[in-house]
Amino acid sequence: VHTTEGALYVVLLGRPQMPGQVQATHVVFDSSKWKTILAHEKERLLATSHGFWMLLSELRCTFTHIELAHLDAQISVDEPSLAGKRLWYMNVYQAGWRRGVTAGGCRNNTEFFHVNPQIQISLEEEDTVVICLNQFSIMEPKVIGFSLYTLSKPLNEMAPANFFKKQKSAINSQYTNSKQVSNRCKLDAGSYLLLPTTYEPRIEADFSLRVFSSKPLSMRVLDENPQLLRAAIVRAPAPTPGPHRDQPFAHYESLPQGGYWRRSAFVGRFNLVKTIQVAKSERNTAGLKRRLKMLKNLKTEQVFLQLADEHRTVDPFQLQELLDACLPNDYIKSCAQIDTCRHIVLTMGNGKGRLPMAQFRDLMCSLKLWQTVFRMHAREKMGVVRAERLRDALRDLGFVVPEHVLSNLVLRYMRKDGMLRFGDFVSAVLHLQRAFVAEVFFDGVAVNVYATSDLMML
Repeated sequence: VHTTEGALYVVLLGRPQMPGQVQATHVVFDSSKWKTILAHEKERLLATSHGFWMLLSELRCTFTHIELAHLDAQISVDEPSLAGKRLWYMNVYQAGWRRGVTAGGCRNNTEFFHVNPQIQISLEEEDTVVICLNQFSIMEPKVIGFSLYTLSKPLNEMAPANFFKKQKSAINSQYTNSKQVSNRCKLDAGSYLLLPTTYEPRIEADFSLRVFSSKPLSMRVLDENPQLLRAAIVRAPAPTPGPHRDQPFAHYESLPQGGYWRRSAFVGRFNLVKTIQVAKSERNTAGLKRRLKMLKNLKTEQVFLQLADEHRTVDPFQLQELLDACLPNDYIKSCAQIDTCRHIVLTMGNGKGRLPMAQFRDLMCSLKLWQTVFRMHAREKMGVVRAERLRDALRDLGFVVPEHVLSNLVLRYMRKDGMLRFGDFVSAVLHLQRAFVAEVFFDGVAVNVYATSDLMML
């Protein structure tokens, strides 16, 4: 308002009037400033009957906290004083941060920031937007906040980790342990990516995200569509035909350079002893490596035949004993658990609870591929993978899974320390293989049916 001394700022405060109370038009502690207001300005102020006026300087000295409430279109209908006023449009998303799935922490955690919920906002024209993030942790509030990124074009799936490593955020809210974190910003027309996060990774809490706008906007949660990009099970090469195929070791009684196989009455688990004698000059040659690999495969097949029945099949218990004897180290032997072996027989078996020899060869070839992918993502500690890396590891094997499927896999296979062992990873891969590909028999012929539209088994 205008005064004899210049401009003066006043604030209108609403106060419900109780029965018997007298309506107060203004509250002034320093009457000298109120007297300087021009007469016609006083008349305009006192004509308002919805509250009382107060000097802005005195408001700052009187009140320590002021909370602003943004009412959406539905709530403001019941408020008579808002009739005819411009209303806010509100979009709501309710979810939660879950360890190993959607709790990636703030952008300081570059390796796991992309696993947080990703919400895409699209504006057709420039608008003022208010973003409010509320948490439901009352007893132990978490430190929460959000980041907003500008997109060159709308996304159809979640942004990868490299996007956030190269792209700079447009808006970063403050991170605090208060119930609500909000930010009022002016956005140009286009698409934006909003990520609500906790400050530290692996912190679990429920939250609600509300986006207020003066004009309609679209808000969509980004997620992966279930897809099978490539086959996760590697088919073993066809065995070389020969006269001794039924007796794989019959033609390896003697080998060049002094290497030989000998059968003996060795007292132990298996009746086979391998002895190899090679000259020192040939220990590092490519031919020697191929020969050793061939002998190793032959030994594995020989052990399989000793455990198998007359149809050359093994049950889950025999498979466990076989893997425990043939796998090279404890790191790989973590998949030689009875539950994992049951998964293997159920996924790759003949439908009768047994695993044929051909499928066993496929298993050994697949384990090499799965081990390679597992090692690529085991960056923190040898032999274990963080649950937050499971989605990327599965994608490298050809599985694209949505959030609810990933949540079920993590809930089923994650250990107490938030890690997955190699056996857990193998079980998750086999579980997805059964969910994506079902083998149906028509007139005795096996046909693979791909069911990527829904994963009912999970």
